[in-house]
Amino acid sequence: MNTKTARKTKLGFPHVLIIMIGLILLLCALSYVVPAGVYDIDPVTNMVIPESFHYVDQNPISPLKALFMLYDGISNSGAMFALVMVIGGMIYMIISSKSIEEIIDYSLWKLKEKGATILIPVIMILISLLGTLAGNDSMITFLFVGLLFVKRLNLDRIAAMSIFYLPYISGQAVGPTTAIIVLAQEQAGVQVMSGLGVRTVLWVIITSFCIFYTMRYCKKIANDPSKSIMGFIERMDEGEDIDLTKERSLSVKAFLSASFLVIPFVVYAIGAASWGFGMGHLIGLSFAACIIVSLIHRFSPNEFARRFMTGAGELGAVCMLVGFGRVAGMVLADSNIINTISHGAIELIGSLGSGGSAVGMYIFTLLFNLLMPNGLAKLPIIMPLFIPVADVLGVSRQTLCLCYQLGDGLTNFVTPMSSVLASGLMIAGVSYGKWMKYILPYLAVLVVFSGAVIVLLQSVGWG
Repeated sequence: MNTKTARKTKLGFPHVLIIMIGLILLLCALSYVVPAGVYDIDPVTNMVIPESFHYVDQNPISPLKALFMLYDGISNSGAMFALVMVIGGMIYMIISSKSIEEIIDYSLWKLKEKGATILIPVIMILISLLGTLAGNDSMITFLFVGLLFVKRLNLDRIAAMSIFYLPYISGQAVGPTTAIIVLAQEQAGVQVMSGLGVRTVLWVIITSFCIFYTMRYCKKIANDPSKSIMGFIERMDEGEDIDLTKERSLSVKAFLSASFLVIPFVVYAIGAASWGFGMGHLIGLSFAACIIVSLIHRFSPNEFARRFMTGAGELGAVCMLVGFGRVAGMVLADSNIINTISHGAIELIGSLGSGGSAVGMYIFTLLFNLLMPNGLAKLPIIMPLFIPVADVLGVSRQTLCLCYQLGDGLTNFVTPMSSVLASGLMIAGVSYGKWMKYILPYLAVLVVFSGAVIVLLQSVGWG
């Protein structure tokens, strides 16, 4: 028995941290092989000058040097660590108050056998909206709620990822008001928030497909748990089973507490649009939510502190993954091979003609995002290169912005370079291999659909 267990552990799919370390080592190796190149930077706009690419002396990054970069990767992520930990403390405060269980149990009793059919789509629409309006990487902490949710519904951890992570990334990938599309339009000289109608329709279609794909899987494993990709489903502990025939009530305390899962993000979204709120405001709003929930449930000061610190402490490993993700990006940037890759791709795209170049820019951004999933970091590199190519070949800048937005968002489902995905997998306890088995068909449909939309919009001269 021990021998079999040891063999199974040895042959198991590698942990997401091991995958990330392997990618860093691969990028280090590429820094010795791929020629280094740079673009000159416009001192006024701080953007690259497209015609200025030139090769420079090689600057390979050794594995030892990458190891020493870990300090900078972690220290440069301090603001994100603070946000993730505070929101983690907030969510634990709400979960530990038993408010979420009370709402789920009440909803399941009220809706009877239609509980999952109604609850899951409603939750996914809400999370997709949050991803569009106020989404940031800290929303990955919602997976703690997801694990509790699937346990009540006898689903698996893949379902938790699909309900609480997938709509967030889908909403960001196509949302009409995300920071990425606003900044892309700004840089391309397109009126900010223009094209809202088309993007809203795309958001509705993709969010609807996200719900369909998730519900199809949930129903399949609910009917036959052996079809779970995880190999097992989550079940409540003995004595916790929900009796749907027993009348349940919903207290005001539970409703108010659970509402603070959303209130900080909604206030932040309004504040960001109207008063320039930033990450510090969201941190403050989240901590204020902790205090209010504690007062609602009359936790003592020490109990408040214990619960908050427990929730914040559970996110330590997630923060480490964010730091390693930063290191991978630093290896690409410091070795200057990222500019060489960009230059070669732009040269190829420019030879594809009007229709082909639009799809080419979309595909290039998809692939580029596998290496650099940070949309804001890619923007000053890619957009100045795309704009002159698009203008020469007759691709509208509105279509160009959509190419960038879709390309930047869709492969976030799969790239192990994404600290958000890596963190989500760690929280949910899902291996990267099992997630790939689930998500690749979903991604394939969205990639093909989005490519067809780009061709259609380019053909009708959208923009």
